[in-house]
Amino acid sequence: MAFSSRRGRPKTARPQTDSGTPELQQKRAVGLTSEPIDLCLERRIITPTQHWCGLHLRWLYTLRYGAPAVSSSWRTLHESYHIRPDDPEWRSAREQEFAEAAQLLRRKDCYRAVTGLVIFNERPRFLEPHQHRAALENPALMQSMTQEYEQILDGFELLENLWKEPRLESNFVTFQPQDELY
Repeated sequence: MAFSSRRGRPKTARPQTDSGTPELQQKRAVGLTSEPIDLCLERRIITPTQHWCGLHLRWLYTLRYGAPAVSSSWRTLHESYHIRPDDPEWRSAREQEFAEAAQLLRRKDCYRAVTGLVIFNERPRFLEPHQHRAALENPALMQSMTQEYEQILDGFELLENLWKEPRLESNFVTFQPQDELY
């Protein structure tokens, strides 16, 4: 008998049932608890790379303007963290990166649609099932939903093309194979 290469106690098979309240279970089933960018990824509207670009844009926005949503902070939580001193060069480079992405999106008239989805978690109408039924009866609504859909796709494609190759940063240290470890 061969010795198993897996160590430790075997994983317990747990049921994949939702243990939330009935109301929360219904909201999860419809997708109301997910962020719109995650829904777009889940429904394969955007690729994983485009999803990363959206989250990167949100991070850059947060660095520049702060978090767009209300949040609470615990004083004791912040006391336990070591806060790094601010690096003005790094921050200005990130702000420039955001400005470049925003300018590119504005030039192609995609800024409002992409930032609404990514930063402000506004759910586009094409993600709402009840809007699909209404759009079938209203051609103007269908055209508006299609335009919003195309703006979001175009915006994510622009961001993907902007950030598809990693940028070399001078403040990153790279390991060279000839470097000695000791």
